[in-house]
Parts: sequence; C-alpha cells; structure tokens
Amino acid sequence: MHLLTVARGGMEPMTTNPWGLEGYGSSTYGDAFADVYDERYSDLGDDGFVDLLLGLLPEGGSRVLELGVGTGRLLSRLAAERGEGRDELHGIDTSEPMLSRARSAPHLGAATLS
Repeated sequence: MHLLTVARGGMEPMTTNPWGLEGYGSSTYGDAFADVYDERYSDLGDDGFVDLLLGLLPEGGSRVLELGVGTGRLLSRLAAERGEGRDELHGIDTSEPMLSRARSAPHLGAATLS
C-alpha cells in the first residue's frame, strides 16, 4: 500500500507516519489488531455490499478479487452464499496476520490469499 500526500504542485509518496502511532507504517497496517478485527468491526453494516455483489455475479462461476481482504470476512460470506468452490476467489492484503486469519476463515480453503 502506498499512501500519497498532496504537496504544492503535485503528489508525493508519504514516507512518514501521519498519525503519530508508534510502530505503524503502510506495511504494518492490521498487524496489531488482526486478532480482534472481526469482533471490533462486526457492526460495520456491509452486508448490503455483499448482497449487492451476490445479485451482480452471474449464475456460473466467476473470478472474484478482493483488494484489502483483511481477515476474509466479506469473501468468506460471498463463498458461503454462492457455494464453496463455485467461484475462483482471490484476496490481497499487506498484513500477514490478517491474511493468516483469512486463510483459516470458513469457506476460503480454495481461495488464493496473498
């Protein structure tokens, strides 16, 4: 993940920690709270988004890519609703602890997570 800041006359890569959090950087996002992420954000109200995807995907198998897959909770629900193995599922995230949780999520056994 690369963050950009708007500077006079253009955009420059962000090389500092704008939030002042110790040990935080774009490559460590999610590492500190992967174990509590699903519990903490269980009420995000994103069921409607997954429902929308379910309505848009064709009946046959599809390729699905989730950028910022995190713990895999959305991709897992999609796989559960459509039937595990029906779609080719891919998830990408920068946090290895988040990906580790995604790899053990229900219905994602055949998903490619990196």
